[in-house]
Amino acid sequence: MSRSDIDLAGPSLITRPLLHCPACSSTRLDPVVESLVQEVHFLCADCGRCWHASLGAVRRMGPATCFGCPARDRCEQVYAADHPAGPTPSASDRV
Repeated sequence: MSRSDIDLAGPSLITRPLLHCPACSSTRLDPVVESLVQEVHFLCADCGRCWHASLGAVRRMGPATCFGCPARDRCEQVYAADHPAGPTPSASDRV
């Protein structure tokens, strides 16, 4: 494989495992490096949701997992809107 073949191949699954946002289908995903656990998360520039891709699975990341993220305020707002606090079950509701 020549150098020009490599250049034309486009992004590989190793360097870009997530091609679009699972929530809004945007391709504007910015890598965010989580240095404490050495993971790369992908922050969607359009909807503000953060994702982690590993071993063929994608999961939503909460703001508490991304220390030092430059978009943490927006991420917290979007996450809170997606996960509204509901009523806490009382002891009599538990079986």
